[in-house]
Amino acid sequence: MTSYFSKIVYFSGLPVVLSSIDIFAQFAVPMFILLSGIVLSLRYDGEYSVIMFYKKRINRLLIPYVIWSIIYIIVNIISNPDLSISRMIFMIFTGTAYYHLWFFFLIFQLYFIFPFYRKLLKDRSILIIFITFVIQILFNHYKIGIVEDVHIALIIKRLFLSHIFYFSLGIWVADNINKVEILLSKTNKYAVLILLMLAVHISYVFSFNWLAVNNHFFEAFNTLIILEKILLPLLYVLIFIVLYLFSVRLRSTKFKNFMEVISKYSFGIYLSHALILFAIIKVLKPVKITPDNISFYCITFVGTFLLSMVFCFIIERTLLSKYLLSIDQKKKVE
Repeated sequence: MTSYFSKIVYFSGLPVVLSSIDIFAQFAVPMFILLSGIVLSLRYDGEYSVIMFYKKRINRLLIPYVIWSIIYIIVNIISNPDLSISRMIFMIFTGTAYYHLWFFFLIFQLYFIFPFYRKLLKDRSILIIFITFVIQILFNHYKIGIVEDVHIALIIKRLFLSHIFYFSLGIWVADNINKVEILLSKTNKYAVLILLMLAVHISYVFSFNWLAVNNHFFEAFNTLIILEKILLPLLYVLIFIVLYLFSVRLRSTKFKNFMEVISKYSFGIYLSHALILFAIIKVLKPVKITPDNISFYCITFVGTFLLSMVFCFIIERTLLSKYLLSIDQKKKVE
């Protein structure tokens, strides 16, 4: 929701705050990739069937993705009735049916290489993670303008190398899980607060360059753009650490139960939220609630979150649960 700061025409404190929040919130995809690397590495550490591994990923990810892509293509047709069949097929194969589906194009690649990549990284030193960090930075810097064809450029932009550092770090953490937990357990509450303040400050600093690029309020600094590619991955790792340290210090049972519900519905929320957000914005437009208003962000955030939760709650109790939310009814009964 905060990404709508790019539609704000006049400069004020609002776009600065929104762009800062947007930068901070970008940790979500890297964190999912990191956690995927950890969970998969712990679960598939010994001998296992690679075919069964792929089959499980197809059932849990590919089928829901294709169904939701078709849904969002229909949404696109509402805005562009002349959408061609070839364009629709391209959308499905590249994760471009809607803005948030690009993530699946990326995660499919990482899951495809995992059985082989896991063996390559197993029990390697931290040096290999630094190498993947450098590879990711170089790739993200040079991928822009590498080809002129728009479609090929889009595919290159979303290759797995753009996020290989997070996936590699997750695999390394899985191999060194005890050492990492001991190291993090030594961090006191004041250090957590300092780390959080540092993360917020970095987000604030980079927000002005984002406003320069997206809103053209200022002149963009090329040096700062290069620094972003280096520092943002480190910022996201910093946020990972802060969230982990916060989570181990929270004792509230109600909060833990709430987070379990969020976790269960997270996949469905991610897939459905864009459709619900689209509908809410359509409702807000006639009453003149636009991205220039802070009320726009409050209503869209709360409304999208609550309605997405309600949607998942209802769908979970139907036969569509497996195909729309990746929640298997048989497992639920068991």
